[in-house]
Amino acid sequence: MKFTELKEKKSNIDSATKEIIQDFLKFSARRIGLDSLPNIKLHTDPKLAASRRSFGGYMGGRIELNVGNRHIMDVLRTLAHELVHYKQDTMGVLRSDSGEDGSEHENEANAKAAVIMRLWGKMNPELFQHTALLAESTTKNMIHDLADRKGIPWDDEPSFLRMTKRLTGKEHLDDLDQEQLDKVYTHIKNLKKPAE
Repeated sequence: MKFTELKEKKSNIDSATKEIIQDFLKFSARRIGLDSLPNIKLHTDPKLAASRRSFGGYMGGRIELNVGNRHIMDVLRTLAHELVHYKQDTMGVLRSDSGEDGSEHENEANAKAAVIMRLWGKMNPELFQHTALLAESTTKNMIHDLADRKGIPWDDEPSFLRMTKRLTGKEHLDDLDQEQLDKVYTHIKNLKKPAE
């Protein structure tokens, strides 16, 4: 199963997150008893969820899932919920009112997604340590500001360039892609501030 983003031309969902989603998809498909998988489109713009008033949806063979500014476990719960709707559709039981609050199909999707998440959480407790996905795209200025707050010199500073090269293979922030900028930011964020 491949994922595509509708809003962005270039995906800013890191490969580790995609791998988690892929593994969860396989796990959920087995638990739900799916013989096939729907097309899944990932959105990364949190404003889209606000305008739709939903983090995901199932639409006749296709799941749309918003991952922007959400914790990975919340994203996976939504995916499990929508996969249950896909199973209901393949069984021919979905009706026009199936998505209504309190309907038997909505309640079944909620209940099965909860069970799947409890099992997945027990198998993958480290995922609870993750931060929100794509909460904000890391920029060079964000890295500079964070380095300043941590007391780390960065402007053509050899130690900063060495750190960046060690983390990404490149010295200069101008040469980094989004995933590499995120990696540098996370590394600096996790450094302890030097004693003053």
